[in-house]
Amino acid sequence: MYRRKKGQSSSVSLDESRGSVPETPPHENSQYRTSSKKMDSSEDDSLLIDEEEFRQALDRCYTQTQNTNVCKLHMRKLPPRSEFEELLERMGVEVRLDDNDELSIYLSIISFPFLSWNLFEEVVQFNALKKIAQKRTKFFDLFEGEVAEDFKLKMYLSPCATESGYVDTFVRALLVSKATQAVSFETVIRRIETYAKCNVGDGGKNDHFALACIAQFRYLDIIYDCKRVFNSVFDCDLENWRPTPRDALIQALPEILPSPAVQQDTANNLLEMFQRKVTQNSVTYRIAILQTLLLFRIDEYKTISMRGTMLQNVMELELEVLPELVSYCMNSIQRNEKFAFRNIICSLRTHLQLEDLQKSVTNSSKKTIGKVITETFEIILKKVKTGDGRYLKDALNVLITEGQQHTEGENEQNNVVPLMGDCVPATKKEFVLFDILLSFTLMDVNNWSRTIHGIFKQQISLSHHCYLERLISSVFNFTEYTTRFFQPIRDFCETLMWSFFPSYVKFGAYIYKTLFLKLPSQQSVIFDSILHHMNGTEQETTEILLILQDISENHNDTLAAYSHILKQKLSCLINFSFDNVCRFFTILLSVERISEQSQVTERHKGLNLEIERMISSSSTREKVWGILGVLMQIQQYLMNKRLSIKGREDMIKQKLTLLDERTKSSVYLRTFFYEHFARILNDSKGIECNSVLTVWADRLSLEFRQNFMKQFERSPPSCRLEDERYCNSLHKEWFCLSELVEKSAKIKSVLDNRVFIPIAHFQLLLALTKLKYSWTETQHISSFHEELYFVLEANISMIAVNLETQDKQCMIMNCNIYFFCIQWIRLILNTFATRDSKLHKVDEEAFHDLMRKKFALMIECQKSLVYTIKKVQEFKMPWQAFEQVELIVFYDVPKKSNVKTRKRKRSSKNESANDEEGGASAKESKGNIEGKLDEESKIELFKKPQLRNSDRQKVIDLCSLASYFTPLKFAALLPKKRKQTIFLLETLDKLLEKLLPKRNKKSHGFLAVQKNTGEKVLDGGNSKMVWHLIYSVIPTLFTILNGSVDYFKSFLDTSSVIDRSSHLYYDDMSALMYSSLLLFHRIFSSSDFMKLNTNNSVEEEGLQSSRARRRKAVMEKLEKIMIQVGAVVDSDGIVDTEFVVADFFISIAETVPTVNSAVALLQLLSCDFVLTPQKSKVAKIALSYLKKEWFGMEEKVLKGAMLNRAVSSILRLYLSFRKQNERLSAIQWMLANKVSELVPEEERRRSKISSLEPCYDQDLDENEGSSFFACFSKSTFSSVYKVLFSSLNETIKIVLPLQAVESGTLEYNECFALWKIAASTFCLLTLLIRVKELRNASVLLTAAREGRLFLQNFVVKSSFIYLLADESRFAKYGTGANALLKTIQIGNRSLQNMSAHAKSTKCGSLLKLLPQLRATSEQFIRAVHKLMIGIDCDSAFQIGLLKSRNLDGEELKAVEIEDYVAEDAQQEAMNDGDNEETGSAEELSDISMNSNDESPVF
Repeated sequence: MYRRKKGQSSSVSLDESRGSVPETPPHENSQYRTSSKKMDSSEDDSLLIDEEEFRQALDRCYTQTQNTNVCKLHMRKLPPRSEFEELLERMGVEVRLDDNDELSIYLSIISFPFLSWNLFEEVVQFNALKKIAQKRTKFFDLFEGEVAEDFKLKMYLSPCATESGYVDTFVRALLVSKATQAVSFETVIRRIETYAKCNVGDGGKNDHFALACIAQFRYLDIIYDCKRVFNSVFDCDLENWRPTPRDALIQALPEILPSPAVQQDTANNLLEMFQRKVTQNSVTYRIAILQTLLLFRIDEYKTISMRGTMLQNVMELELEVLPELVSYCMNSIQRNEKFAFRNIICSLRTHLQLEDLQKSVTNSSKKTIGKVITETFEIILKKVKTGDGRYLKDALNVLITEGQQHTEGENEQNNVVPLMGDCVPATKKEFVLFDILLSFTLMDVNNWSRTIHGIFKQQISLSHHCYLERLISSVFNFTEYTTRFFQPIRDFCETLMWSFFPSYVKFGAYIYKTLFLKLPSQQSVIFDSILHHMNGTEQETTEILLILQDISENHNDTLAAYSHILKQKLSCLINFSFDNVCRFFTILLSVERISEQSQVTERHKGLNLEIERMISSSSTREKVWGILGVLMQIQQYLMNKRLSIKGREDMIKQKLTLLDERTKSSVYLRTFFYEHFARILNDSKGIECNSVLTVWADRLSLEFRQNFMKQFERSPPSCRLEDERYCNSLHKEWFCLSELVEKSAKIKSVLDNRVFIPIAHFQLLLALTKLKYSWTETQHISSFHEELYFVLEANISMIAVNLETQDKQCMIMNCNIYFFCIQWIRLILNTFATRDSKLHKVDEEAFHDLMRKKFALMIECQKSLVYTIKKVQEFKMPWQAFEQVELIVFYDVPKKSNVKTRKRKRSSKNESANDEEGGASAKESKGNIEGKLDEESKIELFKKPQLRNSDRQKVIDLCSLASYFTPLKFAALLPKKRKQTIFLLETLDKLLEKLLPKRNKKSHGFLAVQKNTGEKVLDGGNSKMVWHLIYSVIPTLFTILNGSVDYFKSFLDTSSVIDRSSHLYYDDMSALMYSSLLLFHRIFSSSDFMKLNTNNSVEEEGLQSSRARRRKAVMEKLEKIMIQVGAVVDSDGIVDTEFVVADFFISIAETVPTVNSAVALLQLLSCDFVLTPQKSKVAKIALSYLKKEWFGMEEKVLKGAMLNRAVSSILRLYLSFRKQNERLSAIQWMLANKVSELVPEEERRRSKISSLEPCYDQDLDENEGSSFFACFSKSTFSSVYKVLFSSLNETIKIVLPLQAVESGTLEYNECFALWKIAASTFCLLTLLIRVKELRNASVLLTAAREGRLFLQNFVVKSSFIYLLADESRFAKYGTGANALLKTIQIGNRSLQNMSAHAKSTKCGSLLKLLPQLRATSEQFIRAVHKLMIGIDCDSAFQIGLLKSRNLDGEELKAVEIEDYVAEDAQQEAMNDGDNEETGSAEELSDISMNSNDESPVF
């Protein structure tokens, strides 16, 4: 039943009152609007009939009627003034005046001693209706006209008087009577609508009359005709009523419409009204509807639909309605709804756009967004706490899953109805603002906070921190919400700060900072928590100080109030690192400057005294703290623009003089002072001109030449490292590096070691010199390099190096000299690599010669350092005490295989096999051998040094030593030396391997491991800086590659034989080509460069756009340099840039000289910049590499592991370049035509390989197919076999999935043809293990592992089984399927025969794979049998026993079978049921279908 259409007559005669009103459809084209109003709009003492007073009056009336001594009423009768009053008088109802001249209805006919409600009803019904039945219509017409006047309506709404006292109202009497109820409802409602829509006169008085009429409807015992009352209510235009009567009538609907059927239709109308806009007080309007709907008895299906509709339009509602809507959704959940809570939360997550709620706030809104959100999530929290855990689990599912999924069997009849309206999946994988709010809310649930913490941590580890930080900041903008859930948020911060992972600690510190800034009411509590973590781990302290430094720089007024508390933390400096001490002093100085508003010299008075006490202390540690404090003060003076020039210079001079005096007696303190002062000058930007620093720069330059450089002549050189390759014999000034290291080796105390001071001294000199020349008017950068040119020009003294020594201490001293020489040269090269123009007073050729000599010496020292460390096995890198961690380089000597041990093992096996009676002696000898091996291993264990990482020491491998040197700047010109260029390229490759992110596979958040290598890479290795350096080096990389290509192209046009053994140039150019190709592959395969699939989130779209811009910039720069050198022709933008770049790399394929360069080129071409039409060319290039015979050094044919790895990579890349639907044919052709040539003729006949038909590859012509493949040999067979078998299984998963056939993307005929090729390929791969000359342990392991995977792919979710599962399709493909199954079973037999071979050879690794292989084989048989049963072809399926054979096809003897059965039983007992279906070799089964098909395998 629906609401009556407008204009339909609502007048029904009393004779028709008992009939039903036909159902009518809802309004068409009804408008949807929204609005609001305050609920208690009837709060006025002047109401005519208050509801509570009315009930009390009824009770009083009933009590008075029971009392016989009640006083009689004194009232005067009035003559009838209208026709209706005359009618009433004939009925015994009179109009009288009381003592107060108030009109009242008097019932004169009641003369019974007791009066009750039912008696009053009978009086009206019998005396009024029965006597004047013929005048019923006239009666109510007269009554409606009578109540049109306010004073008369007031009389009929007032209690009626009788001889015994007052009773109920006259209107009430009409409403309780069955005969008059419906007509009376219609009359009163029409009158209510008149008052509710009246805009004339006193609006409050009209509302009072309307409310008095509505009060007559309350507390009725029974409604006789709900349908008619329903029509009378919804015939009214409720949306245009004034708020007070409108909301009151809506709230009264559950009482006046008690019928469940009518309540369903009422709910439909109210839902339609809920979605409309009203002009007055729309908030109270919607709240009244929600509260009314909650009282209705609505079926579950309808409730779900209504919730979904409301939640889908939640953003169209007013802000204040949101808590009431959520409350309705939560309270309307019925007991048997299993997924209701989860679906409500998912709908809120999807449709409630919290970021856009500000748009819903109007000037009339009385609640803030924070207040509304707090109330909303408190309602959710209350529901979760009262749900016995089931609602909490639903909430957790929303946080950790992409959407709600219902398992089979849960949607059964009388259990859960199907979800419709609010079944909205959460499509986003990462957290949104709603998830953050929900997580913080659920953290308030006892005993479940740790679970929520784990889910949130997973998001921190998988999402981008900038995105999550933006969400957290948005959450904390809701002040009321943050205040309400402050304690759970604070506990979560504590958990993050105590975590082991740095990302968690960093995020926890960010939450603390945001809370401190956005929650003033809890600032003191938050600040205490922040300071508490300053006593924690190094990571905690660092992150806390970083956020405090950020607050002091950007919100210093907020932090100034806590300056006195910060000063108390000076005692914590003992636990701080030096960087953290600097940060702490920076924070203190910044806060002091704001908190005290005195003069400049008095700003840091209290802190200045403390710093001076520290620097004057007898403790070295406190002196270091004092130095850092003074340096931070100097930085404050340098950056303070409000100081006068004289005042700034005086303060800086005073502080520098203090530092100079306090550090001159200690080399350690002086080194510390110089190093950190240089760092401060480099980090500070915008330092104004200062004469004090200029004087200091000149002074340091003079002191450096006096203290560390000497004038003398060495002829001849005293050391090989001082010859003409590394030094300039004409220059007499030497940097005394080795002498300084030699003297320092004799000093035991680290604090007096002078070996570090030259580097720190030069760093400070460099920083001051840069500043000095930046203040000059000309600002010539070349002048800055010219002043320091004497450092580059000076030779490096290596006289203390003893290259012939065998003494360990002397070798360790050599290592120290090498180490400092490398660090010094790297510092010098980085200094002069940044010049932008030529030096005016220096010859350019001489400059490059000096750079090459220094670079050559650095390489030689690095090689010597590695060589010497391998001799001493352990080297402690020179370290300063303030660096805290000592690095120990350890070289683990590779173990050599013991030939004697292996011979003893073989002899023991042979003795145990030949001597049947010597079992005990064999076991004894075996035990003796094992005992000797254990003793040898124990001796080796004690010989090996026990090195472990600790807080003060860190053990690093020799391979990672280069990562701990000062990083080189590759912006410098590469030296004109091949060896040095190769070294630079290799070093750059190692750096890019660390810096560029790789395209990794996805992993679950709880399995993700955060790696912290601790290795030092490029300073500031963020993405922008790294790619900026890559842009700068790309032209040089291509120049090197193009030069090597041109060199090898010259060999293509000549027939002369090059003697490569006498010309190292060839090998160097090969290495240059390989290194440059490897670097290009490293760049193009980075996840910051490749095109990656996104989940369409805002954050991922931003990353994708930045990745596209970066990719375009790299490709355009590469194309530009190609055009400049003439490698490609300029197409003026007609041809795509990526196509041009890929075409160049394809064109150089024929010039590749070595197999490693060939692999590097193919890997480069496998990146996604190669377009699809070009991949066929690349595939033919890879195929040509397989045909080529590769050579190594000295023109020897390449063999061994290097060739195997290369052939494996080339073959795998070749298959990846082929189209997906052609890969199976390519594998089949490769096996049948090329790999099978390795099988001897006799073996081909015995293994049935010779009878196979040839296969064809459509992509290859006759010449390409008939060529000899030099890379396919017996030595490379195992690698080729593994690649082909694994590629077969990978291709099946990609090309032949079940979903492709079910969705129609793969046609049935094509699917069956591809499965036929796959089965033939599998058969040939398994037949090859029968060839003695080719099989080995690796081949058999591959066959067992990959063969099991093939059988599993064939039967588990298989598209082949799907083809035959239908009878119509089976009729079409059944004959071909018989041949296909026969082919697979031939291969399956070969796999089963491996069991005997594995037991006879005692191959443990193969024996471990056999149980799973047997189980999969039986699964294959069951699947085919089940398929036959499903199509009623069970009789066509046969199972038989096979004779036990080995891989050579020989039948096993009975004795051998018994031995294998016994071994099977023993192995089964040891494995404890790893394979429940293991049987003897004689019980291997075979299947066949009843058909005479004799088609060949291929």
